Amino acid sequence: MEAPAFADGHVRIQIFPGKLIDERMYLIPAGEEPAVIDPHEDNDLLPYLEKARLVHVFLTHGHYDHISGVNWLRERVPCRVYASSVCAESMEKVPNSTAHFPLLFIGDPEKYAYVKKTLPLPYVCHADVRLGASPASPLPSGDWLAWATPGHSPGDMSYLYRGKYLFSGDSLLGNGMELKSIGASQKALAKTLESYQKLPGEIALFPGHGDPGSLTDYLSKARKHYPWI
Repeated sequence: MEAPAFADGHVRIQIFPGKLIDERMYLIPAGEEPAVIDPHEDNDLLPYLEKARLVHVFLTHGHYDHISGVNWLRERVPCRVYASSVCAESMEKVPNSTAHFPLLFIGDPEKYAYVKKTLPLPYVCHADVRLGASPASPLPSGDWLAWATPGHSPGDMSYLYRGKYLFSGDSLLGNGMELKSIGASQKALAKTLESYQKLPGEIALFPGHGDPGSLTDYLSKARKHYPWI
């Protein structure tokens, strides 16, 4: 099945919506070394990776809906997983933040019971590369820039591809949900949103939930919830 895609004549980014809370996994084809952002289990991804020698897996943060496919993907293709040092340390602990995931569904007893019963929580996985907070390129090609963007959680990272395509995870959703999580920090989010405002507004934003849009539009939506930015 062909996955939905974003294409602008320069790049084609496959989009894989998740089934838990509309989370997003992204695939950026790059020959034998494609990149996957925030993997979840989805067999539709695998045909795109048949020729991959190594898959670079970038994690925006350690919440279950954004890391649930890490071990699944490792079992199927050669992977190198990247995360912030804070996120990497958290993911390897028991218990970790994934244990709190069912609380998102506390208002829906049926789904809450399903999540508690069926999901492998707490979920533990490993990052091969631990990234620092300062902006740096995680790959020798220089196509990617990664930096810490905490606020939604302490270990958030954002990834900018070729200076034009920003993968923000849950650090910028534009719906006021950035601070609706355990460990969220308004002070940290303020600094993160400030860092986004320094980027060119025409950058395309790929959030952890919802559809791609321009960075300018997403920041405008965020200001309705956070007038202090």
